[in-house]
Amino acid sequence: MLADLDRIRFQTDGSPAFIELDAQRGTAIQPRDPPPRLLRTARAITEDLVKRSGAGFRYVVRSAMHKEVRRGDAAAAVRWARLLRLIDGEAAVRQYARRILFEESRAVSLLGVWRTGDSAERRIRQLAGTAKLWTLPSRQAVRCGPRRLLAYTAALSAPPLTPAQIERTLADPSLDALYRLLWRVQLTAEPSVTTALRESLLRILPKDSLLRHVPGAASDSWLPEVMIEALLGILTEGEPAAETPPVEDSVLTVPVLRAYVYDSHTRPGRTRLVRCLADIAPGVPMPSGVDLRWSGMARGGIWRELASAKGGVDQPWEAVAIPAELWQAAHLLDGFYYERLYRDAGLHTPFPRRGWRGG
Repeated sequence: MLADLDRIRFQTDGSPAFIELDAQRGTAIQPRDPPPRLLRTARAITEDLVKRSGAGFRYVVRSAMHKEVRRGDAAAAVRWARLLRLIDGEAAVRQYARRILFEESRAVSLLGVWRTGDSAERRIRQLAGTAKLWTLPSRQAVRCGPRRLLAYTAALSAPPLTPAQIERTLADPSLDALYRLLWRVQLTAEPSVTTALRESLLRILPKDSLLRHVPGAASDSWLPEVMIEALLGILTEGEPAAETPPVEDSVLTVPVLRAYVYDSHTRPGRTRLVRCLADIAPGVPMPSGVDLRWSGMARGGIWRELASAKGGVDQPWEAVAIPAELWQAAHLLDGFYYERLYRDAGLHTPFPRRGWRGG
């Protein structure tokens, strides 16, 4: 229970390497006299955890866990998962790992080893250790990321979609046509169309595919995309990545809070993005306190795809060139998913709403 927490440790990215507090009193245990700024931050977070069960810190913790899974830092992801488990419960963390499986990877085989009631921490370790979407040679070879993004802009001018059109597209499939189909289903937002796509894909999947038995499939927006890539032979249902070793801590540990943690789902991140979203562009350093390289926004996704193919994702944002066509497509897609953020940031470009009818 967070209310009974006795000690908590905060990692730093400088000296001292960490600050440990008495969680009930808010006093420093070691070092005895930490830098005032670090102590204030640690005390504020500790007070929220102990007195308010993490109500104010919850979305930051969830975002941080997700970003470290995305980055492949299993130790940091596990530490955030432990904190999120104390806030939301074991089952919630376990389900969150399931929900982001296909957002971050194509480790279909994890579905064969995950069981109801298994360890949330182990799931997070496994997921952090998987090869991420943008690193998969099979996807890079056919440029899945860029083609998926460009298919969105093509779908915007397509006519309304009907279930019959789904069958015709699947009868003679190509990657670009199927990506456009996925976007048209999302833009149409008709339950009958969504159901028709899922049922059509299930009919043509191999009988032994693990994708036929995905728990919670009805709410998994990434599943049809994974099915399509499986049908086209872009991915295989191979073995999961080797697990990273367990993280052994004697004290509940909070990792360093880095800029990429603060996305649009956190209050500080949203405030920063509203202020500077219009100024973010390829080839230009990120504004202070903002880092979209690990964001779930389309801008971050296409940056990772291109960076991974040319030098790796440890590069600064401005070192990776993003073609204008892809940047515009990412801008449009982010406007669809983050309509309110765009409006608050003063970006008034018209975007289709869910329930769109083409044109």
